[in-house]
Amino acid sequence: MSLPDVAAALRHAVNNWLMVLGANLDMLARKLPEGSPEARQLSRAAEAARKLETAIPPFTRLAAQPGHEEIRPDKLLADLAPLLEVMAGRAVPMELEKLPHVPLPRPGLELALLEWAKGGQSLALRAGPELECRPGHPALAALAQAEGWDVSHTADGMVLRIKAA
Repeated sequence: MSLPDVAAALRHAVNNWLMVLGANLDMLARKLPEGSPEARQLSRAAEAARKLETAIPPFTRLAAQPGHEEIRPDKLLADLAPLLEVMAGRAVPMELEKLPHVPLPRPGLELALLEWAKGGQSLALRAGPELECRPGHPALAALAQAEGWDVSHTADGMVLRIKAA
């Protein structure tokens, strides 16, 4: 048994539990008068369940065996957004262009981005031909150096030029 196996089983179980929770919350919501305090509380509980549902998959993917995976950088960032929000304490503004698949170090890139978000400063990400992070962070610079990516520093951040295969 490996950590990725346990993570996959956990992801599946949590998805099942959240489906049951969501169905029951929806059923209860239909029985409450719209706008009542109870309906608002139930709505907040349903929203919390939805947030948990979006945070679990990227969290359990962190248990993956280290390696390179062909993935679109914009998809990786969009999938990671709920965890970045948890680490930053608020949503991280992102501009994401649809990009081609490139080999990315997983889960190394996600872990470096989570370390970057932990600062909770004025954060912003842009994924186009390069990955632009404002502000920059040593964890991202170290990952870029290890991967052989070009890094340039800007006045308020850094730009990583991810090399295609």
